[in-house]
Amino acid sequence: MKAKLEDFLSENFSATEGEIKEVRDRFKPLRVKKNELLQDTGNICQSVYFVESGCLRTFFDDGDGKEATRYVALEGQFIGPIHSFMDQSPSQEFIGAVESSELLSISHLDFRDGLKTIPLFKDMYTLFLERAYAMNYWRIEILLKHTAK
Repeated sequence: MKAKLEDFLSENFSATEGEIKEVRDRFKPLRVKKNELLQDTGNICQSVYFVESGCLRTFFDDGDGKEATRYVALEGQFIGPIHSFMDQSPSQEFIGAVESSELLSISHLDFRDGLKTIPLFKDMYTLFLERAYAMNYWRIEILLKHTAK
């Protein structure tokens, strides 16, 4: 495992094999079964996940007992409630496996240490934030254009 992460890093950044190895070695492999929960609402997010194979989603309860999916991560993508992960505050989201999946997990502690010691981590984090911002911008625009009709 870890091949997709290496591909992601080499395709998105000018990085040496050594730099990619430094980042890759911070991640731990994890296998999950379909419908398995990795994050429960109300808990602090301790890990962010990279999908090597399979599919995960973040979702929340809409208040009427229905699930609302916020994000779906396919192979080669990261997933995690970033606000909870970075602030170490309780999350209002679940993370669940849509299908059996092979993941790479990185803990908050290992991620923070990587940001301090490995320049490629900062680049990866910047890209992650840029993509999250773009997705949220798009969603807000869609909501503002949507009429009550």
